[in-house]
Amino acid sequence: MKKALWAASVAALLLGLAGCSLNDNTAIPAFPESPSASVSAETPTTGGSPSPEEQPPETGTGDGAQEPSGSPEQSPPASASPSASSGGAESTGGSLSPGDKLLKSDGIGNIRIGMTEDALVGIIGEPISTTMPSVWGSDDLVHSEWNYEPMGIIINMAQQPDSDEFTVFSIKVMAPCSLKTSRGIAIGDSKAAVLEAYGDEYNAEESDDNALVLGSVYGGMVITVDDEDKVVEIFIGSAAE
Repeated sequence: MKKALWAASVAALLLGLAGCSLNDNTAIPAFPESPSASVSAETPTTGGSPSPEEQPPETGTGDGAQEPSGSPEQSPPASASPSASSGGAESTGGSLSPGDKLLKSDGIGNIRIGMTEDALVGIIGEPISTTMPSVWGSDDLVHSEWNYEPMGIIINMAQQPDSDEFTVFSIKVMAPCSLKTSRGIAIGDSKAAVLEAYGDEYNAEESDDNALVLGSVYGGMVITVDDEDKVVEIFIGSAAE
């Protein structure tokens, strides 16, 4: 009998609870989530720098762009070096030395280096004598000396390898020649007059008290003066090889 009453009481309690949940719109609250799990899932991270995965890639463009650290510096190309400039005015292969300029521009009277034999004869006539043509070992050219001694002129003629014609190779004058150089120097003029006319071409290293080298002994002029500093000989051409 007691068991039957206890069972009836339990059944009545269960029916009461069931009726409450069916008639009441209030839902039984769910079991709350762990506070720590809620924070980690919903709370945004604040402060500090974003992780490498979240950083945007650097494009290297824009005024504020920075190169990645550890990027090697690039050296300028060798061609940008001022020392590789080429030449330049700095390259002198095409420029003439003072002596070469004299050989091309100066002369005695109308006689010039490189003048053909026909042109020379047309100016001062036939020589009184000539030497037998011979090959010089210094330049492998065929040379012959034309003597105009009564006029105070000696001309060395040379035959070029690609020609049968002789041309003026060097000019030497002495007294009684009265012909002048292109800058007005003649036999009997002073040493001072020579230096005034050819000061820019004067080569002090190759000169001495009696021989004034203008340009170089390898090409230019050599003017000989006596003990009274008077010009006694003028030579135009190459005095050495």
